[in-house]
Amino acid sequence: MDRVEVEAGGCNPWPIFDENKTATDGTVTIPYEFLKESKGIFANWKSSF
Repeated sequence: MDRVEVEAGGCNPWPIFDENKTATDGTVTIPYEFLKESKGIFANWKSSF
């Protein structure tokens, strides 16, 4: 858990930092624009590591 949002790899394919999400006790919201801009990262994360 201490490596989440610090490095990419394994079960943490790409860190999403606080400026790109809103977290509450029950939800994490990631803006559509961020996901759209990051499409390539998420589409190919298995082959990147």
